[in-house]
Amino acid sequence: VSILRTTLQKIRSVMNIPESHEILFTHGGGHGQFAAVPLNLCASPSVKATYIVNGTWSERAVLDAEKYCDHLEIIKNSHRTDCNYTSFPDIAGKVAPDSKFVYLCSNETVNGIEVFDLPSKEETGGSVGCRR
Repeated sequence: VSILRTTLQKIRSVMNIPESHEILFTHGGGHGQFAAVPLNLCASPSVKATYIVNGTWSERAVLDAEKYCDHLEIIKNSHRTDCNYTSFPDIAGKVAPDSKFVYLCSNETVNGIEVFDLPSKEETGGSVGCRR
């Protein structure tokens, strides 16, 4: 128990995470989280969510989200050729203001796209969920 407390304390300190936020240690890797995000954040099928697709992992996340959320806004990159993503899509004005959350993958390792400057709540109009 003291190992867990120390670890949580160090993570909060290094990442500047306030006490108002929980830190979760989850198993299953990214694939497990593809379902966990909509299962936890789409309390009912009528909840709207926005998914920003910028590569293979976010594309797979959409497949699971479609099982649990009836109202998905999907923003895809127009600079995509045959499953090859080359940049992060322009999201300006495209995020539905009534989305409960915005999902994006900041490190698309398959396609080599990494997002360093994550969109703010002001840019997305809602909360941002991010998979690294």
